[in-house]
Amino acid sequence: EDANSFSENLAAVKLNGRWGFIDKKGNVIIQPEFDAVRSSFGTTAHLTLVQKKKKWGIIDCKRISIAISPEFDFIQEMEGNFWKIKEKNCWGIVRSNGKILAKPVYRIIEEFSENGLVAFKR
Repeated sequence: EDANSFSENLAAVKLNGRWGFIDKKGNVIIQPEFDAVRSSFGTTAHLTLVQKKKKWGIIDCKRISIAISPEFDFIQEMEGNFWKIKEKNCWGIVRSNGKILAKPVYRIIEEFSENGLVAFKR
């Protein structure tokens, strides 16, 4: 039905209304189970955001794995390999490898410098 360009080793493809991932030989590597996909750019171009049942996660197309399970209401890229995650109207921070650095318990998380300084407000 639809397909995105390859990012590292995988490409997102839409089959029967769902998105999954294939390798360069056309083999299905991650089954079509996602409602939507969104590509990243720049240093995180190998990461693809995926949505399943209105929850967002991240597929690592370089490592061919689910980096962050689709369990967050919203995910937003920050500087470096960090992502803001939103759950129940609260924000947290997670690394691209899935390690949560700050649980989603903050009303506001603002990134205000290029050297990685972040402000938190409960």
